[in-house]
Amino acid sequence: MHESVKRKLLKDQRALLLGASDITQAIAAARALQVENDGTLARALETAMVISFMRPFTGTVRLPDGYSAPPGAAEAQLFDEMKALRDKVYAHTDRDTGRQAGPISVHVEGETVNLTWHEAWVPLSRDRLDFFIEVCEGLKESMQLDAGKAQVILNGEVPVQRWGIT
Repeated sequence: MHESVKRKLLKDQRALLLGASDITQAIAAARALQVENDGTLARALETAMVISFMRPFTGTVRLPDGYSAPPGAAEAQLFDEMKALRDKVYAHTDRDTGRQAGPISVHVEGETVNLTWHEAWVPLSRDRLDFFIEVCEGLKESMQLDAGKAQVILNGEVPVQRWGIT
């Protein structure tokens, strides 16, 4: 096996395994969010869910080309929603996100300043969490399978061409 093919297989395998880990974390956050009633914890879970889901698609450790387009229209819409949420709400704070904060009262006592404030956000729709988890489970399974295929090739157990890797 040519060294450049080996390097590509190792790079893709690493991205796939890290991606599977990220997707597993997104699934865990989504499952916890399904039953969570504490607003602060729900926001943390939403952030973890969206950021973990998008990490394999947006970082410097990128998935192989076959993972760039979701398989169907509903999955593509979900992906676009998660990307927009990541970019506008969870990884950054843009003005049009629905996330708001402002002071309610200030009480000064000597050198101590006590500030109370209100905060608002637009929560994720929990109605779509089952679909999100289903899509993630499929992604995770594919990533693990492809990482395993890469290892089989790296071990010399099958020829590189069997799975169309050049």
